[in-house]
Amino acid sequence: MLIEKTIVINHGKGIHARAAASIVHRTNDIQGKYGVEIFISAKDRKKVSATSLMPLVNLKIKDKEKIIIQVQGKDETAALDDVVDFFKKDFG
Repeated sequence: MLIEKTIVINHGKGIHARAAASIVHRTNDIQGKYGVEIFISAKDRKKVSATSLMPLVNLKIKDKEKIIIQVQGKDETAALDDVVDFFKKDFG
């Protein structure tokens, strides 16, 4: 099963290279902890792995833009909560 949540990025420069590197690092940890895969997409753009730096940067997500976080795997709900908390803490 796949679950998802839409959030708004509140980060002055959006998801630039340094922010994307932080996301990749944290989502790699979350994937390992919960046994899931994590994806991010934005309006009219393809879904990419949250653990892949360049595809994430290439989404060109700007400040105040909505993104969709999707999680699939063993403990999806806990993993999604963890990812959303990370975004709210670091990008909220």
